[in-house]
Amino acid sequence: MVSSNTPATRSLADDLRERDDDELAALLRQRPDLIHPVPPDLTALVSRASTSVSTARALDRLDAWTLQIAEVLAALPDPCPVPKLLKAVSDVAPHHIERALAALRERALIWGTGDLHLVRSVREAVGAWPCGLHPAGLTDLSSKAVLETMKDAPADARAVIDQLLWGPPIGKVPSADRVVTVQSANTPIEWLLARSLLVPVDNATVAIPREVALPLRGGAFLRVPEPEPPTLSASGSDATSVAQTAGQSAFNVVRLTEDLLDHWSIAPPGQLRSGGLGVRDLTATARLLDTDEPTTSMIIEVAHAAGLLASDEEERPVWLPTSGYDVWLGLDIAER
Repeated sequence: MVSSNTPATRSLADDLRERDDDELAALLRQRPDLIHPVPPDLTALVSRASTSVSTARALDRLDAWTLQIAEVLAALPDPCPVPKLLKAVSDVAPHHIERALAALRERALIWGTGDLHLVRSVREAVGAWPCGLHPAGLTDLSSKAVLETMKDAPADARAVIDQLLWGPPIGKVPSADRVVTVQSANTPIEWLLARSLLVPVDNATVAIPREVALPLRGGAFLRVPEPEPPTLSASGSDATSVAQTAGQSAFNVVRLTEDLLDHWSIAPPGQLRSGGLGVRDLTATARLLDTDEPTTSMIIEVAHAAGLLASDEEERPVWLPTSGYDVWLGLDIAER
C-alpha cells in the first residue's frame, strides 16, 4: 500500500534522480521516444518527458483503467494525498488503484508518493473537464441542499441534469445569463437556473457545477470503473501456421527495409552531431513505412548493422544506402 507518511518529493527531476538504474531503464522501455536522440543529462530527459507530444504518446499506451485514474487525479487538487484519491474511487479495491499508480509513476506521468503530483502536460492532455466535472467554485450549494432540491424537480428538469451529469458539464442556452427567479421560471432550464443547479458561465452557456454533479452521482468520479483488464482467449497453432506466419514476418522486414532505403536514397535524413537519427525524422519515417516507431527503429538499426545503411561522413552528414545495398537488392528474397 502506498503510504501517506512518505516524505514528499519536490519535483519530477528529484523523483527521477531517486530512481535506480532498473527503474530508469523501465521508464525508457515504456517511453522509447525519450531516447531518440539520447538525452545528454537528466534535466534534458525531464524536459522531454514533460512535453505534450511525448506525454500524449505515453498516455496512448496506457490501459483504460490507468487512464481513468489519471483523469481522477486531474479532477482533484494538486497535490493529491493518497487517502483523498482512495476516497474519490472508494468503490474500487485499493490494489487496483496501486496498480494504476505504479504504471503512471513508472512512466513519469506522476511523481511523489504521499502527495501525488500529476505532470502538468498530463493535466493539459486530459482537458478542461476531467471525469466530466466542471472546476469547483460555481455555487455554494451544499450536497444536502442539492439532493433536497432535486426531489421536487420536474421530469423535464431531471432530464436536463441527466444529460450533463457525466459530462461534458456545459450546454448552450440562448440568453443564459438572464435574471431568473423561482417565481418567474417557466422552462426546465429556468427552473434549474433559479435554484443554482445550473449556472451561467457566459451569455450563451450554462454549466452544472461540480458541487451539484458529485452529490447526484453519489460522490462517484467514475461512471463505470474498469479495474480488471479484459480476459484474452488464445488458441494453439500448429507448426505449419507458425512457419507461415514467421515467413510472412520475415518478408515484411525485407519489404520495409527496401522501402526505407529506397526513400532515403532520394531524401536522406541528417545525422545528429551525437550520431543517430532525430525524433522528427524517425516519426516521419514511421509514417512513411506505415508502422510504429519501435518497429521503424528496429528496421533502421538492422539495416545499419547489416551494412546496408551508413553515414556519408560529409561536413553535414546524412544517412544513405551503401554499395552493399545494391548487392543486397540483387539477391532473391530468401537470401535477403
